[in-house]
Amino acid sequence: MLQTPMVEAATMKITESEVEPVVFEELLKYIYTGSVSAGALQEMGEYLMLAANKYGCEPLKQQCEAALCEGIDAGNAASRLILSDQAEAGDLKEACLDFIKSHAAEVMQSEGWGQVPGYRAGALVVEAMQAMAGLGRGQSAQVVKATQAKAGVHQSTKRSAGEAV
Repeated sequence: MLQTPMVEAATMKITESEVEPVVFEELLKYIYTGSVSAGALQEMGEYLMLAANKYGCEPLKQQCEAALCEGIDAGNAASRLILSDQAEAGDLKEACLDFIKSHAAEVMQSEGWGQVPGYRAGALVVEAMQAMAGLGRGQSAQVVKATQAKAGVHQSTKRSAGEAV
């Protein structure tokens, strides 16, 4: 980046506008020392996990994910479910879905739940419902196709690259 004809090369500055400075500072501290400041995982674990995911710092991402899994409650389960999807954090997603399965009424009354239906066209609501119904992820595609077939909805002939034929 600094050796190409880009503005960063001309100014010798790289601007990071998506990660808060205090979070970026902790990310750099982890990269250089292998640890974060005391309390950082509790204070900014969600933001730190997103930054670690963005910059490919898998060990820090895993530490954040483990800390966030331990602190799931009815007030944060919905927002952490969205976070787990954004940060590609499978263990956190499973922990959130398990919590929601056991505490659905409480979670659905939380402030954070209001964001879930609008996120990714409701895909996380479907995953939460499947978890409550005891359906695995492999079964979800079958349920959707069966529901569409019963409703008379026809699949498009175009398929995405990752979709099974």
